[in-house]
Amino acid sequence: INKAYNFFKEKQSNDSIIKIKTKQYKYSNKELSKETGISSSMIDALKNRKRDIKKLDFQRALLLAKCLHIQNETLLNN
Repeated sequence: INKAYNFFKEKQSNDSIIKIKTKQYKYSNKELSKETGISSSMIDALKNRKRDIKKLDFQRALLLAKCLHIQNETLLNN
């Protein structure tokens, strides 16, 4: 928990939680796309806050949260 806290504290910038977690777990957009069924371009848009996560299909949002090891609420409120 302490390691995760320090990681997020360092990243207190405008980076999205998706961008932070993909970097932490070394996921490529392509890998995450295969796991979630979300296109690579959409993942990139979500990472860079060009698309609103709340407009994503709910089931895919749940898969994304699961893949990134975060709570659904954290993903939707970021």
